[in-house]
Amino acid sequence: MPRGFRLAWVLGAVVMGLAACAPLREAASAPPVAEIEGMLIRNELPYPVHDVLIEVPVTGGYAGCGMILQRSQCSTTFPIAAYRREALTIRWTEHGEPQLLRDIVLDAPNGSAPAWLEVTIFASGQAGARLVSVPGP
Repeated sequence: MPRGFRLAWVLGAVVMGLAACAPLREAASAPPVAEIEGMLIRNELPYPVHDVLIEVPVTGGYAGCGMILQRSQCSTTFPIAAYRREALTIRWTEHGEPQLLRDIVLDAPNGSAPAWLEVTIFASGQAGARLVSVPGP
């Protein structure tokens, strides 16, 4: 399967998975702290990373990218999903070695506009995440 087709298929599956999980988030009792309409995953490493996956275990929601080349990024939008400070898990693979960060809880950005989830893999085995405001038109 050509690489471009595989990446498009993976991204399509991720978007469908997020859309399918959005109603689960709406059913939670806590009020949302942010509405998320997309994600951006940055790879600041000098080599590619594979199988990057952001999961919300309590809701079953997930999003990710199959491969992100060195010093590049992957992004996508999806139907707005409510975020209620659920813990996130971030997984990825570097040089065939699985990496994992658990129990990441994010604060909402200032303002009431929809936000983006931004994940940055900045060093070997290390990543950070935050919610950022979407710039206006």
